[in-house]
Amino acid sequence: NQLLLLEKLNKEEFERIQKKVAMDFHDEIGNHLTSISMLVQLIMNKDWEIPEDLKDYLMKIDTESKNLFLGTKDFIWSIDPKNNNLKEVFYKIRDYGEEVFDTTDIKFQVKNGITSDANVKLPPGFTRQIVLIFKEAINNTIKHAGCSVVSFSVSIYPNMFIIKLSDNGVGFNTDEIEYYNGLKKMKIRGEKIKGDLIFNSGPENGTEVILKADMNKKTAI
Repeated sequence: NQLLLLEKLNKEEFERIQKKVAMDFHDEIGNHLTSISMLVQLIMNKDWEIPEDLKDYLMKIDTESKNLFLGTKDFIWSIDPKNNNLKEVFYKIRDYGEEVFDTTDIKFQVKNGITSDANVKLPPGFTRQIVLIFKEAINNTIKHAGCSVVSFSVSIYPNMFIIKLSDNGVGFNTDEIEYYNGLKKMKIRGEKIKGDLIFNSGPENGTEVILKADMNKKTAI
């Protein structure tokens, strides 16, 4: 009983520290990145004769700071203990997909395998790896798939979950995965949660990205 109590206290302390780090990180990094972007905009809006090549550099600084801020927000979200839940991961990927596909002609279909009261806890670090895998998959789909429809789904089984993103695009030769840096990174992220990341594809046959993970095989962080 004493060991169980100690384990519970350690877990609560770890989650409290995680939450504090997330808040501090947001306040410190987020505020500075926002300031950089605002300063660039102030310079651009001044009635100065700025050389065109300098304007290009300023715009790149603005773009990079905004991208870094968005990446920072995702990192902060992932280390908050309340988001160590498959339901929150589903919502995060779904919202990202809806946001980016809304600017394209691609139809984004969501097959919800998670009910609003589902509570599937994930080990620390799982959420970040899963979200990054499927953000990369979504970005690859937009850039390379040449598709008209994309489907996203999450299925829950005892001690296991399956996340799938599929499209009806041009596909690719899966024997050439090692040549694609983005796909290799996705594989590595899948290994970090001891998951099985599968690419089902072929020329003119569309693509399926499937992540199968056993929640009893803990790793990540």
